[in-house]
Amino acid sequence: MKPAIRTLISLAALIAIALVCYLVFYPAKINRENSVKVEGIVALVGQDSLKDIYITLEGRTGSLLINSGVTQGLSPDSLRARLMGKKVEILYLRPHWLSGLTPSMSPTRYITEIKQADEVIYTEIR
Repeated sequence: MKPAIRTLISLAALIAIALVCYLVFYPAKINRENSVKVEGIVALVGQDSLKDIYITLEGRTGSLLINSGVTQGLSPDSLRARLMGKKVEILYLRPHWLSGLTPSMSPTRYITEIKQADEVIYTEIR
């Protein structure tokens, strides 16, 4: 193979790798336009060992996650007392296009806002 062709192929491969890395690691913007709204009755509020808070809605598979919720000053117990059995409106971050290509991804969604009776309980939207 000629050195010029080898150089061209190497350059194209490097550009392709850089583009894939950019698309995979580019952070999603947290705003209303990038969020999906779901409403439902809160069935479960829990916490994991990473201090994340999980919320499950009745009749819906998967969990909704407040990333590092405990670290942010939220209490799973107070959220449980306030939200269990009540109707809420939750905005969660629209899944990244790559989510559909990775079968190991769980059906957990990243919460951007929680409202209960027109009161904002939690938000990351500025």
